[in-house]
Amino acid sequence: MKVLIKWDLVFEALKYKLENKLAENAPVHDAQLRNSIVGKVDGDVLKYYMVDYAIYVNEGTAPHWTSVDNLKKWCKDKWGDENLAYALQRHIALHGTEPSKFIQETIEQYVPDLLAEALKTKGAVEVQM
Repeated sequence: MKVLIKWDLVFEALKYKLENKLAENAPVHDAQLRNSIVGKVDGDVLKYYMVDYAIYVNEGTAPHWTSVDNLKKWCKDKWGDENLAYALQRHIALHGTEPSKFIQETIEQYVPDLLAEALKTKGAVEVQM
C-alpha cells in the first residue's frame, strides 16, 4: 500500500486558510492591513505579502519622529480627537511603538490545526493498493 500526499493541493488549501486567519488576527484600524494580506505558494514555501507598514505593526518600532498628519485620522478614529495626534507623536518619538506580534502568534497557534484541515482537502491524500 502507498499513501500519496499531493502537497501542491495541501499547500494551496493551507495558504488560503492561513491568509484568512492572519487577516482575522491583524490589528484593525481602517482594515487596510487586513485587506492587504495575500498568500502565494512558491514550491514548498508559503509567502505572504501585505502593506509595507505591516512589519512595523507586527514588530513595533524604535523611537522615531513621524508626521502628525499620519496620526490624526488614527487618533480621531481611536480616541475621537485628532488633536491627540500631537501627544502621540511625542510618545512615539520617545518610546517607539509596541509590537503586536500577530504574525508569529497566528502561525504558532493555528498552523498545526490549519495543516490538518488542509490535509482533508478533497484529492490531497490518495491511497494506492
